[in-house]
Order: sequence, then C-alpha cells, then structure tokens
Amino acid sequence: MTSGPGPNLGDRVVVVRHASLGEPRDWLAVADVAALTASVEPPKALMLDLRGSGFALASRDADVMASGLAAYRMVAVVADPGVSYGCARMACTLVDLRGSPAAAFTDEGEAWRWLSVQLGADLRGGLPPPQLRPSL
Repeated sequence: MTSGPGPNLGDRVVVVRHASLGEPRDWLAVADVAALTASVEPPKALMLDLRGSGFALASRDADVMASGLAAYRMVAVVADPGVSYGCARMACTLVDLRGSPAAAFTDEGEAWRWLSVQLGADLRGGLPPPQLRPSL
C-alpha cells in the first residue's frame, strides 16, 4: 500500500493506493489509518484507490468502514467497475450520511476533478508529488 498527496492539492488530500483488501481486517486497517491520520492532523480529503484489489464489502462491515472514512472532510473512492464499484458506492453513501461528502469513481481523473471542485483547488499543470510508503 502506498499513500501520499495528489496533484496540485498540496497536503489537503491523503492518497491510499494499492491496498490489499482481501480480508475484512485489511480494509478495516485502511479505515483505521485514515481515521488516525485525520485525528493527528487537520482533517483532509481522502483518495482511496481500490483498483486491482478485488474489493468487496459485506453490508454488515460497511458501517464500520464508513465510520473510519468519515473522519475526513471528504472521500473519493476509485474502484474497478462491477461489484467493487457497487460496494464503493455503498460505503460512500454511508460516509455521506455521516456528514462527509463521498463519491465512488471508476476513473481516477474524474475523482481528482471532483476533489478539486470540492476543495476549490486548481488541477492544471504541475507534477504529482512523490508517494509515501507507510508501514501497516
């Protein structure tokens, strides 16, 4: 799993990529890291990239995951089409109900544009900052 900020959004977006979420404890750990990061620093937006992870979420676990993700001011989830995208939409709906705007996408560019509009940022030009590699 890697994490880091996105293009031209400075330190306002935490990006978590390549999370291996094969077991419920794995994605609950991602939600815990997201909540911890938001509690240590001022709340930021979260970009959670679940593509290629085979992400599937049982409805009984969705509430727990949404609680962790809602620690951010807003959440964008990028998932593969199909079941993963449907599960991401379910989680985003629950995050929304907790007061944090959340949206699911299958295209990372669309997710960045949505976050840019939500944060009032400009995505033109510049290179994305380097990705960080946290240890879980």
